[in-house]
Formats: sequence, structure tokens, C-alpha cells
Amino acid sequence: MKIDNYRATKLKELHLVTEDLPNNLEVLKERFIAVLYQEAPISEGLLERRVIKSVGMQKIGRIIQELLDKFLPTLNFKYTIYNGVKFYWKDEDNPKNCNIIRKTVEGENRRDAKDVPIEEAINAIKYVSNDSLSKDDTIRAAANLMGYTRLGSVVLPLFTDAYNKAK
Repeated sequence: MKIDNYRATKLKELHLVTEDLPNNLEVLKERFIAVLYQEAPISEGLLERRVIKSVGMQKIGRIIQELLDKFLPTLNFKYTIYNGVKFYWKDEDNPKNCNIIRKTVEGENRRDAKDVPIEEAINAIKYVSNDSLSKDDTIRAAANLMGYTRLGSVVLPLFTDAYNKAK
């Protein structure tokens, strides 16, 4: 099992406005691919936020979201769905053989628990599991391994589900 810190993609920032996006789809495509290959598996929301931020925008409003909803499927990225969230993978990756655990850290490399694929959480559960730990202690240890010190309303269900799938 490979344990590493989660690393956000560093892209040279451009300054586009919403009206520029339809004329810059090739730029967006290059950025989606760059982020995917650095951060996969990555949630659709985080992928979109990274790319939109890299072109100088802070929020994804209705117009941008409509554009992304039409554009992203044309890239034909491989994905899985967990809890209603799409997680994109590199073509060469097999989600069933995922063997990574990426710890969230502070700042730009922070990753919310909602952006963690279940496969990574399962790996963390398997990594910390031993016969002397209770279910609750295993869940807490796995969450802590991935950088989550509190079991909040997103963290606890993710790692509980991961525990149940790992057993």
C-alpha cells in the first residue's frame, strides 16, 4: 500500500471570464487532463473547481456549470460513482486494484472527505485493521491516517461505509 500526501496540481493561472470559456475549450481540456493525471482518482467537483480556479475564476455559477456539464462528458474519462459523486480515474488505473492512501494536508493540498474515493478509504481501513481494534477505533484510526482528526457528518459515514466494504 502506498501512503502519500495529497498534492494539488499547480497550473499557471490564466485570466478568463465566463464569456471566454466556450472559445477556450481546448485550454480547458488540457487543464482537465493535467489535473486528472496529477490527482486521480478525483471527484468531479474537485476536478471542476481546480480547473475553473486555474483560469482565474473563484466560483462555478450556473452558466459555467451548464458548460461543464456538457463539456466534461466529451472527454470520456473513466469514472466510478460513490454516494452520487463521480470519481474520475486515469485510463490505465483499475479502481478494483487501487492501492493508494493519500493524506490530506493543510492549504492548497487540503481535500475534503466528500472528495475522497471509497477505494482510498477502504485501503486506509485495511491498513490500520488488526484484531485488537474495535470497529470504532479502526474507523477513527483510518480517518486519522488520511488526515481527518474529527469524525464529522461526512468523514464518519465515509469511513463506516469503507469499514463495511473492507470486511
